[in-house]
Amino acid sequence: SNSKLASSNEVTYGRMAQLIAGTETGLIRVIDASSGNTRLASTSNGQDRSRGVLCLTWGNDRKFYCARRNGDIETWEEVTTSSNLEDDSWEMTQCRRVGEAREYTALFRLHDDGKSPEDAVLSCSDDGRIEMWNESVISMRLDVQGQVSATDLIKNHLIVGGREHELSLWNLESGDREWRARNVPNNHLDLRRPVWPAATRFRTANTLALGTKYREIRLYDIRAQRRPIAEADNISEHAIRELILLNEDTALFGDVAGDIFAFDFKKMRIIARYPGPAGSVRALAHHPSPKLSNDLFAAASLDRHVYLWDARRRDKLPISSVYCKQRLSALLWIPDDSPFSNVSSNKDVLSSDDVNLDIDESDQDDSESEREDDDDSADNDDDSEEIHDL
Repeated sequence: SNSKLASSNEVTYGRMAQLIAGTETGLIRVIDASSGNTRLASTSNGQDRSRGVLCLTWGNDRKFYCARRNGDIETWEEVTTSSNLEDDSWEMTQCRRVGEAREYTALFRLHDDGKSPEDAVLSCSDDGRIEMWNESVISMRLDVQGQVSATDLIKNHLIVGGREHELSLWNLESGDREWRARNVPNNHLDLRRPVWPAATRFRTANTLALGTKYREIRLYDIRAQRRPIAEADNISEHAIRELILLNEDTALFGDVAGDIFAFDFKKMRIIARYPGPAGSVRALAHHPSPKLSNDLFAAASLDRHVYLWDARRRDKLPISSVYCKQRLSALLWIPDDSPFSNVSSNKDVLSSDDVNLDIDESDQDDSESEREDDDDSADNDDDSEEIHDL
């Protein structure tokens, strides 16, 4: 590890710290961040880059969906083999085949609102194709007419955006576009500012947050106007890749260099930095439990590690780091139904107003090169190459 881990002697997270990670070679791993162990979800499939995992999303009844590079969308269900949770395994129970390779950018399970099929899944491709799957049949198709790299879903409304494709809000029931963002004014040289949304999340039903490849964080209110109601420029040194919300006022974003920051929407500035990854952040996810979603979050990095943080800790160090052997591409928490009595006390809890803004590069250890494998030294991050090309 390129940074010290926080002492976890006082914390026992148990199954609350279990995750599922997808790899570029098609393997799916079950990770126990509390013990540092990792195992394959299934040993029936070998490694194949053409079946690399692109997206994961959780379903109901202990099952999740997996989108692969060859266009397949799979359903995986948990198989309990004994009373020991560590002996549980997962098996693929259904495969929806497109018949052609796809670069999926997002995968959503539609809400049980009575209007969508019970097992409906929504897939988004980078070429702008939106498809709703009902069992193995595509029941709805939508073309948003633009490249897609940032998406989010709330009820029956989908927000999408991509390179030179401004954010737009689509109604999945009618198939109509209900709102579209407008580019910000020209810069001080009167030059048009390029558009490249990287990640977006709904804060409420009418407001959303956006992180761009050009190191910007923006807030939109679709009721008020098409342009952002607030914006912060040059907030980091590298392009933003992932963004999630800890709560309505705080976001976490990771960039292509492995830096993870907490951003306060009230102050419109960075309030904390979480050291750990030595490579591009490929996935960010907060705990699905309402009691822990503001506290526990995890990241998958290009350095083949999964990191786990507790946002209540003052030191901001990861409480766990698990090596997963393959390069990771997607991350998903396993929901936990057990009592939360074993969660740590609040002696390390820190409110946003008490955060000491200390973003010192010395927090990172200088031994990044020791951590990377020899074969990784020749592999440059694709996202970094894209930004340099700009």
